[in-house]
Parts: sequence; structure tokens; C-alpha cells
Amino acid sequence: MVTPTPTPVPAAVPGSTISAGDTAWTLMSTGLVLLMIPALGFFEAGMIRSKNALNVMMQMWTGACVLSVLYYCLGFTLIFGPGEFIGSLKYGFMFNVPVDDVFPEFPTQTIPAFLFAAFQMQFFAITPLLISGAWVERFRWWPFLIFIVGWNLLVYCFVAHWVWGPGGFMMKWGVIDFAGGIVIHTTAGVSSLICALVLGRRAHFGPTSNPLDINEAHNIPMSIMGAALLWFGWFGFNGGSALAANSISTAALFNSHIASATAGVTWLIIGQLREKRASAVGIITGSVGGLACVTPASGYIRTQVAFALGVVAGLASYGSIWVLKEKWRVDDALDVSSVHGLTGMIGSIAAGLFASSTVNSAANYSGTLVGYQFAAVVISGAWAGFWTFVLLYPMKYIPGLKPGASGGKQDEGMDSAYHREVAYKEMDSIYCKDGGSVYRRNTDAPIPLTYPLGSASANDASLRDAGPSSGGMTVENLDSRVAALGLGLGTAGAGGVVRPDINLPPPLAESMAASLGVPPNSAAAASSVN
Repeated sequence: MVTPTPTPVPAAVPGSTISAGDTAWTLMSTGLVLLMIPALGFFEAGMIRSKNALNVMMQMWTGACVLSVLYYCLGFTLIFGPGEFIGSLKYGFMFNVPVDDVFPEFPTQTIPAFLFAAFQMQFFAITPLLISGAWVERFRWWPFLIFIVGWNLLVYCFVAHWVWGPGGFMMKWGVIDFAGGIVIHTTAGVSSLICALVLGRRAHFGPTSNPLDINEAHNIPMSIMGAALLWFGWFGFNGGSALAANSISTAALFNSHIASATAGVTWLIIGQLREKRASAVGIITGSVGGLACVTPASGYIRTQVAFALGVVAGLASYGSIWVLKEKWRVDDALDVSSVHGLTGMIGSIAAGLFASSTVNSAANYSGTLVGYQFAAVVISGAWAGFWTFVLLYPMKYIPGLKPGASGGKQDEGMDSAYHREVAYKEMDSIYCKDGGSVYRRNTDAPIPLTYPLGSASANDASLRDAGPSSGGMTVENLDSRVAALGLGLGTAGAGGVVRPDINLPPPLAESMAASLGVPPNSAAAASSVN
């Protein structure tokens, strides 16, 4: 974070260094960064199967609450208390933090101490939640909560203090990290890779020939909305890290925007050349990667460098996903290690290479600075990877704390298995595969059939050709006769999703069919009831 103010500013209170303008901008930025937490949830939830969407949103909301409490009690003082390796307990429970003055450890700031603490609280909360993109669809609930608390205490508090805290040894080196390329993206990215390796692949991990491939996004518009809110929130994430309304915050905001746009265009071009299509998932993924890459350098570099970083971020993140997921089959589900981790490392080193004192007088290029930036990335990444492994691996052998969900729970869906709630309350869509086997939405196990499907349903193009459906809950013990009756199917078309408002138990469905004169095992039932 940049704490010096390059030019004098008018004080809000006579005799005080607090600036009304700087305070107003940082207040707004705090809200923008908080908005990024549910935005991240929307972004991730849309990218996965519908039966796990609520679980992701719950992780975001619960994480924001739990980690805010942890920050209030211990996090703030461990990061911003005086000390070389870790902060003291001087500011625990926010004692000794002035209400009407600047934070005493950074007397050149021009905002109230509690506003500085509130702004930093959002960074503390969102960082471990970034890792959730690696473990989605397979991390059990209580081990998740234990992990994020332990990770913030053992990883985030230490690295943030080293880089941003008073007396931190990396701060003494002169390491620069404007808004978290080292503290946030490097640590979260490395930890995501370790999580993916320790937890192992999800059940039925693709790509496979199964039309219910688990890598299919169930609601891309939701992910686009999440990405849009992330982009918007990142203006506060990076622009607000100047802690002032001045030319530095303006440069950070502009650099963030152009890097994101350039990275998105880079992904769009690569997708067109390699896959012969313009992918919505691709362009929003690239844009987020560009934001992560420019974050550590955004308040130090010229806009031309930000433009170039966008291109580099797009190329690097796309290539890394291709190697890790497609070639090595590492199940970092939403590619956090590539989109956040690798790009954050690149941006952190680039900050040392391209920092300009004409943009920010706090830093300028030197060979020594580049070396320290590289060392900070390596040390922080190694520290994060080590403690992530130490936290996760032993849990696999502790009764009740095994982090990975069983294959059965994964097939059922994290929403139903751990929350007994679902994101979408409608009957599962049913479709036929290979003219015979009937599949439930979001599962790979066929529904047992007590009789063959007749020609009327097997030859119905809307059933035979239906692709993987999107949305909806997994209904355990779904009677196959309901599928034969066709309730909730009708004229589905290519998506296989029809009559989502119908959610009838089998006895009632049979009663309705009987009232219509359709025998329960009729081959013609699938085309007769609707």
C-alpha cells in the first residue's frame, strides 16, 4: 500500500492531517472492495454445476463474516502492529486505535485510522476466498472454515506484515506492492495449486465424452455479472490503495481498466485462433487475469506498461491453464493458480522493472529493486505453499476433518449435502442418452429403469438429442416412472429444461397421469401428458 501523500491536502478538521476528499474516496473504495466478495461468488457459482452454486455463495458470505471478526480480534494488530516478522498485539480488538486521527504507525496518511482499518479488512476477507476457485465442488464445510481461519493467521498476516506492516523486513528492503500482487495474488495462487494437489481431482473429472462433463458452466450470464462487478470493484481495490484522491489513485484506476480490457481481448483472439470461437467464459477470465496482473504495479507504472501487462497476462494465464489442466490434469477447478497466481507474480516483478517516479515518487526502477521483488515473490509463495500443505494434508487423517467430500456427496451436490438448501428449486430435467439410458441432471449415474422406454420417448428428438441441462436441484430417489410419464419434460428442445415449475412427488404424478387416462408404464406417456 502507498501511504505517503505526494502533495499537501486540505484538512477536514483544523489542526488535523485528515483530508475530507481522501476520506470520501477511501470510504467509497472500501465499499467497492466489499462488493467484490459477492461478485467473486457470482463469478464462481456460474462457472460450476448448479447443485454446488449455493455452497460457493455461502462460502463468500460466511467467509466475509468470520474473517471480519478474526481481523477485528487479531488480524489488524498482527499485520499493522510494530514488529519485523509479525506485528505485536498492541492493537488487538482495535484497542489504541484513535477514532479521530490518523493511524499512528503511518502518520503521513490523511484518512482516519478506523477507515484505514476498514479498508484493509476487505483485503483480509477476500484473499482466502480467492482460493475457493480451486476447491469448488469438493471441500467439506467445516474443514473449509477451519482452513480459511488458519490460512489467514499463518499466511496472510505474516506476508502482509512483511510487505505493508511497520517494521516488516520486506518493507525495509524497499519492496513495492501497490494493492496486493504479492500479499494477495501470489499467496492465493500458490495455495490454490497446493489445494488442488492435496484434495485431488473431483469425482468424474473431465474432459470426458460424458455430456454431463463437470467442467460445464451452468449459468454463464451469472459469471459475466460477477466479472462485471469484480471489474467495477477493482477500481476501489487498486485505485483506493493510494488511500488518497490524487494522481496516483487516478493512474491506478486507469491502468487497471486498460490492463483488464487488453487481457480480455488477448483471450478473445487466442480463443478464435485456437478454438475457432468467441468464448464468453474466455473473455471474462482473461479480463480478471489482467486485473490481477496489474494490481501490484498499478500505482507505479505508465499506462503503456499496463497495456503491455494486459497482453502478457492474457498469454500467460491461457498458456498456464492449458498446461496445468489440459496436459497435467491438475484440477484447479476455476484456474486460480493461473489467473491470479501466475499473473500476480508477473505483475509484482514488473512493478520493480517499470516503476516510474514520475507516476509515484515512492518508487523508481533499479536493479536492486527488481531483485528484491523477485525474492519477495519467491519467499511469499513458498511460505504460502508450505503452510497450505501443513494445514490441509494432516486434516485428511483426522476423523471428522477430512477436507475432501466423498464421491457420493459430490454426486449429490454440496448444496444438498451440507446445507440442505438448493440454489434452484425445480424438478430435475431428464433426458435420454443413446436412445435408452435416462440421466438425472448434474449426476453421472443413470436412473434405474424397471422397464424399457418405448419408441415414443426414445425417438423423441427433444429427449434423444437433449444436451446437458443447466440449473436445478438433484432429486434423490427420483422414481423412474415420473420420467416415463414425461412430467416436466414436454417439448424441451436442445437444452432439456422444460416446465421447471413442476416439482411433483411420484404418487401425485401418477395420480395426475391416471386422471388423464395415461397408464404409468405406457410407452406413449412421455409424449402424452403435457
